[in-house]
Amino acid sequence: MKVNIPPEQRFIHWWFWDLQQKDIDIGMPRVLEKAYDSKVSRDELMALLEKIHVLKVHETPLPCEVKYNKIKDGLEKRKKEIKEGRVIEPERHTFPRKTDLDSEASVVYDEIELLDNQLYAWEIRNMFISYLNDENTVSYYNLKNKYIDSFDKEIISSDTDKMSIAISNSFLKLLEEKIVRISETFQN
Repeated sequence: MKVNIPPEQRFIHWWFWDLQQKDIDIGMPRVLEKAYDSKVSRDELMALLEKIHVLKVHETPLPCEVKYNKIKDGLEKRKKEIKEGRVIEPERHTFPRKTDLDSEASVVYDEIELLDNQLYAWEIRNMFISYLNDENTVSYYNLKNKYIDSFDKEIISSDTDKMSIAISNSFLKLLEEKIVRISETFQN
């Protein structure tokens, strides 16, 4: 049984040496369009940036122009969707070195690296919003010992009674930790 893998999947996931020219000619423009429209994961985006560089290094003609500013705009849109909980970003498995990419791609690379650091905070933020909105998907215990990186309009517009209790508990815990640290400092 022969499995038919779409050219864009072959382009993104296969090694350069395993690709046929038609995989590049059909797959690359499709993946680029998805990147422009925020429809690729950060893992796929890294693979795309790496593959574009490899194609240039081996002097393989690119089937279309690469617009890094549009890729960055697509990534910004995806970041917003992730933060709002509309997209679940899969775990990242592609970690190219910055030197293995075009210099124009370094801005996108840096944004992906920054996103890696933001994902955990956004996950907690979305859990907190679910808790405040009584979605019964998150309990108070899931949020215990977790910190919110910032309070935005969505959090503030949530259930104010629950929010004030959660803020009070967090504030008290933080205050307690500060007092313990200060007392330890004076004891030494």
